[in-house]
Amino acid sequence: GINAEYMGSADFVAKVSSAVADSLNKPESYVHVSVVLTPLASFGGQMGNCMTADVYSLGSINPTNNAKFTCLLTELANQHLGLPQDRMYTNFFDLPRSNVGFNGKLFG
Repeated sequence: GINAEYMGSADFVAKVSSAVADSLNKPESYVHVSVVLTPLASFGGQMGNCMTADVYSLGSINPTNNAKFTCLLTELANQHLGLPQDRMYTNFFDLPRSNVGFNGKLFG
């Protein structure tokens, strides 16, 4: 089964945060990573461990960066969580700067 204890650990979150920053060429100070554990899930019609990663960014969403992050995250999830590589989706969303607020104001 999946190593849920490690999934919720600061070490796993830090590794994913670093992978996001590296893949999207963003300062890690702009990266937010949340891990939400779901006790019951189906993937491809099969019950069991799986993962969905949603990546939101102001720019830097493109085929090259998306492929790099997907590869890094899949490796991390497989190595550290024991999650099979075919039990995971990664979704990318390129947000307009005017639709993202931070520190009391919009980015655009």
